[in-house]
Amino acid sequence: MFFLTYLRRELRRRMRQAIFIALGLAIGIGLVITVMGASSGVRAAQAKVLQALYGIGTDVTVTTKPKAPSGRPATGGQNVAGPGPGGGHATVCLNGKCYTSGTIDTLAGGDQGTLSAATAAEIARLHDVSAAAGGLLLTDNRIVLPTSSSSPLQPPTSVSVDGTDISHPHLGPLSNGKLTNGRAFTAADANADVAVVDANYATANKLKVGSTVTLAKTKFTVIGIVTQPQASSPPEVYIPLARAQALATDPGTGNSINVQHETPIYRLAGVSKIYRKGGREIPAVRDLDLEIRAGEWLAVQGKTGHGKTTLLQILGGLDRPTRGRVEFGGQDLATANEARVRKVRASSFGFIFQTFNLVPTLSAQENVEAALIPLGVHLAQRRARVAAALDSVGLGDRAQHLPGELSGGQ
Repeated sequence: MFFLTYLRRELRRRMRQAIFIALGLAIGIGLVITVMGASSGVRAAQAKVLQALYGIGTDVTVTTKPKAPSGRPATGGQNVAGPGPGGGHATVCLNGKCYTSGTIDTLAGGDQGTLSAATAAEIARLHDVSAAAGGLLLTDNRIVLPTSSSSPLQPPTSVSVDGTDISHPHLGPLSNGKLTNGRAFTAADANADVAVVDANYATANKLKVGSTVTLAKTKFTVIGIVTQPQASSPPEVYIPLARAQALATDPGTGNSINVQHETPIYRLAGVSKIYRKGGREIPAVRDLDLEIRAGEWLAVQGKTGHGKTTLLQILGGLDRPTRGRVEFGGQDLATANEARVRKVRASSFGFIFQTFNLVPTLSAQENVEAALIPLGVHLAQRRARVAAALDSVGLGDRAQHLPGELSGGQ
């Protein structure tokens, strides 16, 4: 009471100073909250952007340089000239052939060399590769020549085209796209004149599902429109690989191989866990190297007291090794901060303990709900998911019972 009286009188006596101090504290607290909120938002955005890099199945495209011509090169490239001195037509030379009239429309392979199906099969057999498929990156060059010497020469146009192996829909540039209209390729489209187009290209050329695009003098019907991630340079048109190979200036070949790199879910390197008791060191796990891949089942077997539980706790982010790396999805759980490990543990791991590990003072509903709180699930959604989970195992009518009020089976 004495202290409160003294404090009240001092504040009253120094009201101006107290107001300034209070304002300063309020501004300081507000700035701290703002900075913490912004930092949290940046971390969340960064994690979202880098998620693809941390995940499983990173796509890689393999290309090669073209072979040097064996003899003296023919008149190459595109040579476009206006009407000659005698009033002749414009002449265009393309791939060693010259034209003076009509429309030139070709699918050319550009700067990539050819890659065979055998090379794709060889890459698919490599370690850490889960799948490989050929592709064909092309450019459709279209030039309309004037009908008379007095007609102006129209500028040439080009469209980037990807010959897609539709039997591997998760490989290649198209796998990154999001279908916004129409449909994707199916197995029945392997030899059909159908195309999926990029949304920006569709908008610029006023295309929609059902429209047609002309490539190498062949009309393709648009069956779908896709959007691609920003800051990428996707092809403008996607057509089945077989049709691209048939229409290309070098038919029947491929010039790219799309590879799916299978990263292990877990990669442990030199992991050791040492407990210290008094002056003694007791190793539970010693210099362990281990890789676990998607779809694998792993059983840890051994004598009692030989580190099985310790290893499972390290894999589950419940314990940290004394030394070594514990990579999960490209992140080292051994060095990550506790907040990051807690988030990974809550969203990626499931645990079946040797004992029930239920909080005795919480009801069945609250015990189940506790696992959803670190994920930031809204209260109403949490309650709905918990109710559905308990109903699915026949415990809907026991939601408010404490663990001590449930049977062992329940």
